[in-house]
Amino acid sequence: MHIFIDRIREFRGDPVYEILGKTREHKEFFVMYREWLSGKKLCRNLDYRQMAGYQAYGEPEKFQLATGWFMKTPAIVYRMPTPDDLEPILKRFPDFKYIAKKKTEMFNKDVLRVLKMWQDFPKMEILLNMNLQKIAMDRNFFKLKEEAQKKTIQYFFDHPDEHTCASTIATKYIRGAMKYNTTPYSYYEYMEAKRWNDCDFKLWEKLNKKGIFISDYKRYMANLKSDFPERLKEKYWTEFKDVHEFHLRENHVNTELRHRRELEDMEARKKKEKDFKKITRKFQKWNGIFNGLEVYIPSKIEDVEKQAEALNQCLIDCDYIQDVIDKRCVLVFIRRLGEPIATAELTGKNWKNINQFYGNELDRDNCDPSPDAQMALNFFMDTFIRKSA
Repeated sequence: MHIFIDRIREFRGDPVYEILGKTREHKEFFVMYREWLSGKKLCRNLDYRQMAGYQAYGEPEKFQLATGWFMKTPAIVYRMPTPDDLEPILKRFPDFKYIAKKKTEMFNKDVLRVLKMWQDFPKMEILLNMNLQKIAMDRNFFKLKEEAQKKTIQYFFDHPDEHTCASTIATKYIRGAMKYNTTPYSYYEYMEAKRWNDCDFKLWEKLNKKGIFISDYKRYMANLKSDFPERLKEKYWTEFKDVHEFHLRENHVNTELRHRRELEDMEARKKKEKDFKKITRKFQKWNGIFNGLEVYIPSKIEDVEKQAEALNQCLIDCDYIQDVIDKRCVLVFIRRLGEPIATAELTGKNWKNINQFYGNELDRDNCDPSPDAQMALNFFMDTFIRKSA
């Protein structure tokens, strides 16, 4: 069901573009947006949300001057103008019928903008005759001196490219291509790449000819700079005859980095294991059997990993091991015949506060520890924590 439609009509003697909509509260179409040739725009009962797009709401309100997303003509309805739509325009500007025939892909929402462009720059019709649709609607083109305009158009036709479409090429891409003596489409590709990775045209062109993406190259060079700076002076690592050679060097560096990170991770784990064991050593005498269950304070990272995986807990992801090392908490594990069934986090002075106590957290709405686990922890707390406190 369509909740938006549009039209062009005469309103108080002037042609206007209108968007009509209906809402849950108001089932009949009513005008929500109105735009004049002068540029004046009024809006009501319309909203725009980044994910959901244009939304209509409520009973008809008073019109307000358009702001935000509605300061430009909303792209809500894509409908080609009918003779009835164009009639209010042609009534006042009969010669516009020639422009309307030559302007391709002109929707109702575009008609007033095209009309205004034609009024301001009548020579746009010449560009429409050449099928330069985008340039015909580019005010920056008409700000150029006449000689520069001629050179821009001539450059475009003198530098054909199999990817370039005359109806979609913009002035800025032709002018950029003129600066670097390349094709307009190549300059367009460069500008698109530059949006995500800042680079100069010469570097981009050099890499593009070899099929190397600027993003891959930037990441590769950043790795050299941070981990192998001495290689930046060697052509073997910085010059490539083609994309295959680049990927060979890139893969080599990535493999070295992975091995280096693995060694660093191993060393970091060894240190963490040592610190964890040291801080929990004094608690090992508390380990025992309570209510028929094994209750103890872990001292090995491998043990914490097993508990986290078995009970779907975030002991590793949230780095509770480091919290224990930093004396922010103590972990208490409860197991039945060697299998994890619950975890408690103790905090506060002398660890007498049970900050968290959960069983399997696969279902967060149903993860309370079993009654026998609760009783086991209570016996453990009475024996070691509350007694010592």
